[in-house]
Amino acid sequence: MGTQRRGVSLLVLLISLIAAPQLWAQAESSAITGRVTDPTGLAAIGAEIVATNLANGTEYRAKSGSDGNYLLPALALGAYGLRASLAGFRTYINPSVQVSVATTARVDIQMQVGEVRENVTVSAVAPVLETESHSVATVVDDKQIAELPLKMTGSSTHIEQFVFLTPGTVTQRGEVGPPFNTQISGTQAFSRELEIDGISLATRNDEGVVYVPPNLGSVGEFKVISTNAPAQYGYANGGVEVYSMKSGTKEYHGSLYEYLRNDAQGHWC
Repeated sequence: MGTQRRGVSLLVLLISLIAAPQLWAQAESSAITGRVTDPTGLAAIGAEIVATNLANGTEYRAKSGSDGNYLLPALALGAYGLRASLAGFRTYINPSVQVSVATTARVDIQMQVGEVRENVTVSAVAPVLETESHSVATVVDDKQIAELPLKMTGSSTHIEQFVFLTPGTVTQRGEVGPPFNTQISGTQAFSRELEIDGISLATRNDEGVVYVPPNLGSVGEFKVISTNAPAQYGYANGGVEVYSMKSGTKEYHGSLYEYLRNDAQGHWC
């Protein structure tokens, strides 16, 4: 009996270890999609698509279906190298596709006849547009987070102050101020939703809603969906703030902050 219990315990542990990466990946809500075609515009079936995270080298793979469409889901935000290969065609290479938080980037691929060992590299890349969603949203990227000034709240900064970069976002008093009573696109305060990598940051109880926004230094990028949020956010009727944490890279890196109190002007920076 003891041996059987140990065997069951080891089996459960093994299943948990195998499933953990897939469960974590589901938290990422970004993706790359598109259609692979031949020079005549017909679907190229079975093309192997590989997206490589340029920051850490992680590879994500997919194949085009019978209609030529492909999907690379559950991607962390960042820049990716995209490669497509299929027998009888040259290998397609797109050196940089930018993937933003909670966004599906569309990249259509037209293969050229030739040997697989021959490459076709896209050198002039147009900005990737999100055509897979009808939501109205504003993305606050890592450059804005790092360089834009923030008003001090007590002795710390508050990342939700960046929400006011979204058009139509104010407080209950109708002016830019503390973010706890934010109204997005004319909705009620305390009716929005906060998520980080698929995990809710809102706690609901009999007294209302308590929001716990993430630490400023841990966020790589975030998105404010002000109108027509996807069905997965159906429980929020006052806008959605979707945060994505910074991910690891192949190099050591960190952050350093300095706060200066200017008593003459009455503010910190």
